[in-house]
This record gives sequence, C-alpha cells and structure tokens, in this order.
Amino acid sequence: MKSPRAFLLLLAWLVIRPVQPAPASDLPPAAPTPAQPWPQANSDIAPDPAAVYGTLPNGLRYIIVPNKEPPGRLSLRLRVNAGSFMETDDQQGLAHFTEHMAFNGSKHFPPGEMVGVFQLLGMGFGADTNANTAFTRTLYMLELPDLNDKTVRESLQLFRDDADGLLLEPAEIDRERGVILSEKRDRDTVDYRQFVASWNFYFPNALLPKRFPIGQESVVRNAQRDRFDAFYAKWYTPARLTLIAVGDVKPEEFVKLIHEYFDDLAPRAESPDPALGQFGSPGFQALLNHETEAPAVSITLATIAPFDLGPDNAARRAKALQLDAANLILTRRFERIARQPNSPIIEGEADSDTSFDAYEMSAIAATCQPAQWRAALDTVEQELRRALTYGFTTAEVNEVRATIHNALERQAQEMPTLKSRQIAGEIAQSLDDNEVYTNHAQDLELAQPVLAALTPEQCLAALKEAWGRSGRRLFVSGNLDLPDAPATLTSAYNQSAAIAVAKPEDKVDTTFPYTSTGEPGTVVERHETADLGITQLRFANNVRVNLKRTDFEKDKIYLLVQFGGGLLDLPAGKPGLALVADHVFTEGGLGKLSAEELVRVLAGKNVGASLSTGEEFFELGGATTPRDFWLELELLKAYLTDPGYRPEALAMARRAVPALYNQLRQDVEAPLANEIPRFLAGGDFRFGYPSEAETMAVTLDDLRAWLAPALKDSYLEISIVGDFDPAAAESALAATFGALPARALKRPDYGDRLKVKFPAAAEGEVKDFTVSSAIPKAEALAYWPTEDESDIQHVRVLGVLTAIFSDRLRVEVRQKLGQAYSPEVSNFSSEIYPGYGYATALITADPKLAPSLADQARAIGDDLAKNGVTQEEFDRAVAPLRTQLVEYRRRNAYWLQRVLAGSQIHPQQFDWARTLPTAYDEITPAQVSAAAKEYFSADHAVRVLVRPVAPPAAAPSTSTAPPPAAP
Repeated sequence: MKSPRAFLLLLAWLVIRPVQPAPASDLPPAAPTPAQPWPQANSDIAPDPAAVYGTLPNGLRYIIVPNKEPPGRLSLRLRVNAGSFMETDDQQGLAHFTEHMAFNGSKHFPPGEMVGVFQLLGMGFGADTNANTAFTRTLYMLELPDLNDKTVRESLQLFRDDADGLLLEPAEIDRERGVILSEKRDRDTVDYRQFVASWNFYFPNALLPKRFPIGQESVVRNAQRDRFDAFYAKWYTPARLTLIAVGDVKPEEFVKLIHEYFDDLAPRAESPDPALGQFGSPGFQALLNHETEAPAVSITLATIAPFDLGPDNAARRAKALQLDAANLILTRRFERIARQPNSPIIEGEADSDTSFDAYEMSAIAATCQPAQWRAALDTVEQELRRALTYGFTTAEVNEVRATIHNALERQAQEMPTLKSRQIAGEIAQSLDDNEVYTNHAQDLELAQPVLAALTPEQCLAALKEAWGRSGRRLFVSGNLDLPDAPATLTSAYNQSAAIAVAKPEDKVDTTFPYTSTGEPGTVVERHETADLGITQLRFANNVRVNLKRTDFEKDKIYLLVQFGGGLLDLPAGKPGLALVADHVFTEGGLGKLSAEELVRVLAGKNVGASLSTGEEFFELGGATTPRDFWLELELLKAYLTDPGYRPEALAMARRAVPALYNQLRQDVEAPLANEIPRFLAGGDFRFGYPSEAETMAVTLDDLRAWLAPALKDSYLEISIVGDFDPAAAESALAATFGALPARALKRPDYGDRLKVKFPAAAEGEVKDFTVSSAIPKAEALAYWPTEDESDIQHVRVLGVLTAIFSDRLRVEVRQKLGQAYSPEVSNFSSEIYPGYGYATALITADPKLAPSLADQARAIGDDLAKNGVTQEEFDRAVAPLRTQLVEYRRRNAYWLQRVLAGSQIHPQQFDWARTLPTAYDEITPAQVSAAAKEYFSADHAVRVLVRPVAPPAAAPSTSTAPPPAAP
C-alpha cells in the first residue's frame, strides 16, 4: 500500500519543519558496518529500472534517478534513518532540534553564513523548505537551481557536514531555543491538540504519544550540548544515511561525486531501533475529549492491532488494494449520507493504515454538530456493521474499480513530465514505508490484474480481516460535554449495535444525458500571439476563448470559464450569497443528474467542476485529459445552462456553517482572512466573510435569482492551457460553448464598485482584534499601502524589496531574538482595484511579545526607507527569485491564472508575460531603495494585532475510568 492517505494526514500534523561535530575522540569506535538492504532485496517486485542504487563500504546508501523535468535542475535529499522515536526521555525534541542546528554552523559553513551562501547560489531557504523531522527519520532537502560545479559541490558538502560535521556550538543552541519554542507555539492548534489526545487514547502502552517530534518544552529550554552530542553521535551513522538524487544528471558521473564526498565518512557502531510498545487489546473502550474551541464534533470508531508488515511484495500490495477499495466504497456511502437533506453528519470517511511496521489501524470517522452526536454515532456504527454483515454491491465495486484504475492510469501517463522534486519525495516516502520504489507505470501494471479480478467478496474479506484483529475504540472529540462520558458513549454504542441494519440497495446505472447536438458556432475573430504561443478566439455568439498548448504536464488540460462579475455583482443586502454559491452550486448537481448521480456516471473519467466567486468574475474550473476533453466541456456547459439547485446541497452547506463560524471566532489566524481584509478595504462588505446570520439566511431562490443573469448571457471567457491538440480543441469548443445563445459582447462599467480605500495610518494607533481562545498564540502585523498592478515592473521591484525585508525580519526576530519561527513579508497588488495594494509583515508570536514585534516590523521598514538596501542583500534576494522564475514559467497554473484568464479584458497580461523572463535582470538596488523610501516609512505603517482572549471556564475533565463492557 503506497503512501496511504491516513499516513499522509498524520505526517501533515506531525512532521516538524524548520527553516557539533561531536569530537572525534567521543565517537563510538568503528565497527563492521552491515549493509542495510534495499527493500527489493526481499521482494518479487522490481524497483524502477531508471533508478541507480548503491552502497558505500561505510554503509551509506544512494539512489539516483535521471529526470529532465525541470531541465538543468537537481533535487537532493539526505535521509537520516533516525527521528523522535530514537530519543531518550531526556532528549525529547532533540531529533528536531538537531535538524535546526544543521543550519546553524558546521565544519564548512560557519554560524550565520550558511543561508547566505546558498541564497547567492539561487536557492530558497525558509521554514518549510530545507528539512523536516518525523518519528522515524530526518530529511534534509535541497533544490539545486543549476548543475554548475560550485552549486553541486556546495550542496554535497552541506550534506556531508550534516553527516558528521555539525558544530553544535552552545551559543547557537541557546539562540535557537526560542525558535523551537516559537515553532511549537505555531503548531499549537485545536486540531493538533485533538490529535495528541487521540493518540494517547489509542496507544496507551506504546512509545508513539510520548515522542511527538516537537518534543518537551523543558528539554528544549534546558538540554545542554552533551545531550545533543549523544544523540548525534549515536544515530547519525553512515549506515543510517541515504542520499537521494533526482534530476538532469548522468548517474555514473554523480556516483563519483558521492564517493568523493562520503567515502571517508567513518563507520560507527550501530544501535537497534527502539521497541515501540504494545498495540491494541480486546474489548471496547470509549473516551470523550472535551475541546471547547473545536469547530465541530468528530466521532471516530477504530480498531488497532499489532501488525508485522513483512517484505514488500505483489501479494501484500494486492491485499492492500482490496482494502483500499473497501474503504473507498464505505467513504462513498458516507458521501451519499452527507448529501441527504436531514443527514446527521457533515462528512464521513473510512480508512486503514499500517505504520512503522508495528500496527494496523482501521477507522471510520464522521463530523457533526454537537446536538447530532448520537445520530452521527449511530450512522458510523451502523454503516460499518452494514458493510461487515452484507458486504458490497457489484455496482459499488465497479465504480471504485474505475476510480482507482483511472487515478493510477493518470499518474502513469504523467510520468514523462513528473517533476524531480516529486520523484525525490516519493523515493523518500518509499524508504519511510520500507517499500520498493516503483514508478507510476509499474504501480499501474501491478494493480491492473488485481483490479480486473476485484469482487465484492474480496473487498468484504479485506474489511473483515482489518476489523477482526482487535477490539473497538470510540474516540469522540470536540465542543461537546456529556455527563459520565465513557458510560454514556458506551451505552449509546450498545443501543446502536442492537438496531438491525438492512442490506444496501444496488444502484441502477445511468448515463450522462448532456450532449451538444446543435449547429457548431463559427469563429468571427482570431488573434495569434506567436511569441507566447497563444490563440484568442471570439465565436459568433460572443463566447471568447484563450488557448495555449504546453508540454509541462503530459496529457493534462486545465480549463477556466469566467463569466459575470463575481464579487462585483454581490448585492450589499445579501452578502452571504457568494459564500453559499461556492459551497452549493456544483454540489446541487445538474437538472437531470444529482451530485451523487454525477459521481457514479463520471467514475473513471477525468472530469470535474467547481465554482468560485472571484473578485471580478464567477469562475467555473476543471481539469481533464485529451481523452475526456469533450466530456469536460459538456459538463461545464451543463452547469452553465442547467444547474440543479437541489435543496439537499443547501442543507449540506448549512450543516457545515456553524463549524466554519466557530473556527472564525476561535482561531487566531481567522481574522487574517476575515476582519482584517475588510478593515484594510475600508469596511467594504465584499472583503472577509459575511456574518453567520447573513449566510444562513440565503435561500435557493436567492441564489438562483443572483446567478441566473450571469449564467444566461453575461460576458464569458474560456481559458484552456495544457497538452491538447489546438484544432481538436477548437472543434469541440465550437460544438459546445460556441453553440450557446448569444452572450454579452462587453462587460458592464462597474464604476464606483472598483473603488477601495486603504485606511490611513494614525500616529500611535494599533488596530486590535481578539479571538476567544486559550491557545497562547498571537499575530503581530504591520501593513503599508503600496499600489495596484498597472506598473508591473514596479510591482516586481516591490517583490525584491519584500524578499529583502523578509530576510531582515528573519535575522532580527528569529535568528537574533529567537522570538518567532517564520516571520515573513509579502506584497499584494490588485489588478482590478485602481491604486489598491499593500505590503504585509506577519509574525506569529507569544501574545505578550506581539505589540513589540509589530513595532519592530515597523522599525525595520522605516530603516529600509531611510537607508535603503545593500548590494549583498540585494544579490541574496534576487538570485532565488531568478531561480523560481524559470520553474514558475513552466507551470500551467501560471499561464492559466496570470496570463490567459481574463486576458481579453486585461490585454496587458501578455506584455507582463513577455517581460517576465528578464524582469529581475533589469532591477537595481537603487530602484529597490527608492521603493523602500516611497512605501515603508514608519508614518505609513498600520499596525495590527490579533490576540487570544481566554474563553469561559472549560468543563471539568472527562473521566477516563474503564467503561462498561460492550460487544
């Protein structure tokens, strides 16, 4: 089972991301180093034939995969087979702390100089860019901007220093303590707290909940160098290192460099991995984790059992695929339930995961509003029991077979243009999972016979095996309080288990009923922009089209239909319309097919649609392949001409609304997307979120009345980017969108609706926002008015300036003071609101420090305004921007969103694309200093604070005494 989704979600919460040597006499004596075998050594699965594997005499392994996308680039990874599980009780957090120290001084890179060296080479360095630490491993990452000898050698030297050259200087350790604690604060969220509580419940006799990578605050504050030395010397051994290289290189030449840099890395005595403890037990246990600030209630029914994964082989992958299919069917059942008008759940899913070669966990999870917890529990318990009792239908198996096969086929088709960064990540993940690294074509080949033979009986057998190994665990968490919770939950579970469940109905297959049969439209205007490879059309019905064929992603096509005015059309009296439209429109299905029927009809097809209300358009987007291109056009056209507006879609949205607004009231980051944008726009109702009452008041009639004119005949542009045949695309467009009734030739004049005003800075004034939260985390911000996008080169100058400002903020606030983990500065310049734009400095911090940090951001900006920028910091800022630019222009998303979309309204976007390749070559330090003087003086700054206010007293802790017995 490759990279199961549950494990990836786990990593999203638990992987820690940042950004001496121990004296030789203190290292353990050299000992014979057993070569760590590759997973394929004990498997009937062959690894990717393009990969070159090797092991040095000292035990270090390497894997090299030649790949030419992007050309002239190289992705490097150094995987250390040691993470937080390897810590002792008094080292909790030092695996992650050691990873931080790798960027704070090593044998060849003195403290404070490393980041600058690599920035000048064109590499980006940041909080989530260059390393991360998990339970079982630490991963160092570099994206090389070129294959110049200096770039490659400096990168390999850095990895060699990671292996045995970290300085671990006490002064640097002390300086970094505050950064680690700031990162710990950044990651302190309601979701993370609930996850920690769930692991303490699921794994009471295991090491897992005792070794979260962020560690213990007492250790981070107090651990001295000797504890770092002990961890580093014991676990950073050659036999635990794997070097991964993916990119535009010749393996035989790169192997020579690996030998040059790592052959003399001395082997050291190896230590066994720690025992992880016990997993699972018979019987039933229940726990309520009362979390006042949770936006909703989550109900998870799980089973955990010890599990020896064994060698990776075809039989193991076949069984995993059968269980994946069963879980996908169950998830689809929960999707159908969630779409019912009176459903008790907001959403639900089923999943299974084998982790750390230690345990298997299967779970059914659903979210609900607090008042619906009992009915939601009934749904979870009964749907699992229904599946275990009656199994699955042929139609359900056919649907998931098509869905899984299509996903694997798409991955295989995209292989020729797969980015080196992604391949390197997949290799690292395969090592984490102790799996043979296979490419996507191999994955498809292995899965095809399993999918072809897949039966309802196989899926049922896989589900029964997964749920039959151990007892059940019921974990309920969120803004719910129950008296005598374990007994109450157990009683509710038992009562549900006593209710008979019926056999699921087999669904009747249907077909997609929308097919264009009218006279194809004719093109009345055509414009070719040869230097950009763009074709623009206007059909006789005034439908406009922008086309660009690319080879960036094999067989991938992106479409965007823009129509109407989006937020420009939003009426002041019904501000909730936009939010409701985005959640309800496509979920309402089509006139002839519900959303549920569409899922079944389109299973195995590469089509889809989603609506968003943009600043100046409604945007109906989707992605497809050449095979399904025509069907995707038919689907988008059907949404435009025959939307369903079903009441179950509105009911589904209304069930989710309270959770959304709970989060807006209690999450310290929420004002950044809600109150603050509205404040910065002078109170304009189109910015931020409407009130909960305004959202709940929206009806389907309101929605239909608002959208109908835009859907019917408003100005419309279609932009298409990707790997398609232009002639075939034009023919399909003529038969679908070109055959629509006439549309508006021009957009209306929105006049005053385009006026937005930035608030004036008042001397000594700080705008303060509060949220109801016990989490000790605040946001310190400073804003400066800038400008719109009309002078694009000046906006690019601002981009360089904010990069320099970000680096100064990093040095002052993170590196020197240790008061924040990832402070940053960015600029936003509006394309549609004349004169409107602003730069933002954002620092997440201790609430007590927030006011002074907002002041410091303003002071750094003022210093830039008065004294300008230096040549050295200019060079360090521009080099990574030039590197990013090359890859940026090779992304379909750039051409779709920044160049094609709306280009017949904003033709200047083509000039922006023309000048972008050399944009940063033409910028000078003097221009950047002039911009700093124009915008960043202290009297322009608007300081904003977002701080938590303690909520009402929390409910008493729920007892965890053993509950009554249950089946």
